[in-house]
Amino acid sequence: MIKVIKGKWNKKIYRVIEKIGQGGIGAVYKVVDEDKNIKALKITKNINSITREHKFLNELKSYYTPKVYDMDDFQIRNKVYYFIVMDLFSGKNIKEYIKENKFDEGHIWKIGWEIGSFLEHIHGKKYIYGDLKGENVIITDDNKVKIIDMGGVSKKGESIREFTLLYDRSKFNKGIRKAEESYDLFSLTLLIINMILKKDFKKGVGKADLLIRKCKNVGMGKAQLKLLGDGLDGNISLKDFLKVVKSLENNYKIARMKKIKFKIDRVVNYMLISSIVFFLSVLILNLKRVLD
Repeated sequence: MIKVIKGKWNKKIYRVIEKIGQGGIGAVYKVVDEDKNIKALKITKNINSITREHKFLNELKSYYTPKVYDMDDFQIRNKVYYFIVMDLFSGKNIKEYIKENKFDEGHIWKIGWEIGSFLEHIHGKKYIYGDLKGENVIITDDNKVKIIDMGGVSKKGESIREFTLLYDRSKFNKGIRKAEESYDLFSLTLLIINMILKKDFKKGVGKADLLIRKCKNVGMGKAQLKLLGDGLDGNISLKDFLKVVKSLENNYKIARMKKIKFKIDRVVNYMLISSIVFFLSVLILNLKRVLD
């Protein structure tokens, strides 16, 4: 494994701690820079890919994306490798979270809204994210949503550059691989369904109706099912989709608070009744002693 990386042009040195990811066009390493800061370093032989990602990370930067600190290249055995250095988010991706069953319904809608807000941000700049999937969404240790890997970003109207079959609407016969808002919305909807079902739905690839039925079977109501169906079919804009998502999140919070209040009221009533019974018991006992 590579132990030290020194940029050819900027001369910055990074000491490799461990490899933390591997994709089709490159690998990601956890590194320490010269100031002892922990960073993520993405390396590839493909200069076009790393240049595009660097461009989009800067052009589309937001609260949800990692900050870029360096871009350079270096050589190993006469082979040139290109890299970018960026923030390393401490946490787990959604796919990992799903395996641990850490989602309740309110959390699902909150995460969905956060991801959708990021998509709105890049759509406003005339770009489509394209390759939205669980592995590209990080839930940090302090419960923030972060988006990584901008390699699949395309300009609106172009063909989708990178995609994952599990989240690709073409595989479901719900549209073509064209960079438009409804493509991202389809992937977002599938990601929400994945969180609802709390598992990968590989057997459901290409069967949107089956996935909706599975959501119904785990307790999703009519409003939730309609929203998910509209998201898959492209019958709703992302803006309106997110309005409903926020409403569902708030409704869940209200219902949860009502349940908590009901439980508290039951405990208080039980304690009150117990106190009254105890008081009456003591009173009756004292009266009995007086009478005797």
